[in-house]
Amino acid sequence: MKNTPLGEGKPQTQLLARLLEKLYSSNIYESFICIAVLTFTGGFLNAYTYVLHGEYLSTMNTGNMARIGLAIAAGDMAGTAPYFMSIAGNALGAMTTFICRALLAGKLKDQWQKVCLWAEMGIFLCVGLLPTELLHTPINFLISFMAGFQLASFTMWEGNLVATTIASGNIRFVGEYMGNAILNPTWKNFIKLFLFVAITVSFVFGVVFGARLSGDWGRYSIFFVCFLLLVLLFLEGDITRKNKASVARA
Repeated sequence: MKNTPLGEGKPQTQLLARLLEKLYSSNIYESFICIAVLTFTGGFLNAYTYVLHGEYLSTMNTGNMARIGLAIAAGDMAGTAPYFMSIAGNALGAMTTFICRALLAGKLKDQWQKVCLWAEMGIFLCVGLLPTELLHTPINFLISFMAGFQLASFTMWEGNLVATTIASGNIRFVGEYMGNAILNPTWKNFIKLFLFVAITVSFVFGVVFGARLSGDWGRYSIFFVCFLLLVLLFLEGDITRKNKASVARA
């Protein structure tokens, strides 16, 4: 679709067509649906660990670093340990992604993100079966590790950078999209801004839903995240089958 300036063409028709095009693209892992769902899960996981595991934020490590500073200022050095564990888990998850992709690039080709979703789902299933009241630090570490794993594996939307487990980076990108829409007022740029705002806000909805579900279902609420990841894998398989059928017909 051409970058039609605002006020030209049929905006309602173009808006609908552009939205449909972006919601369900041929590359599921860079589509709006995938990135929004993963960002939602990022918020959900923060609520899960906050409500059930000692009020720690498993993916928001800016907040964890601030808490380390506050603990040091209060003279509570022992109180910094859980936050260090969360930060270390996140960094190790990103490091593992980098090493695995480098070592397995020739074997996995474009399948790495599918492997990531299966790995996340397996770890979260295990987390849901662990006793909530006894294992706060190990569970926070595992969830933070997988958050780093996800953050390093899903980095692009529409050819631009995106963060699926944190909100601060995306807020900056919202500002950039806003600036681009103001300087280049086309339907394409405004729709892009709208969708990226929706991705960013999905993190908040994930926190809200995660807090409610964690309060109602306890440790088993993380199985809802597993369900969402399974949906993404199903969509990827559906798109792959359609693409193969299209090539066969051609």
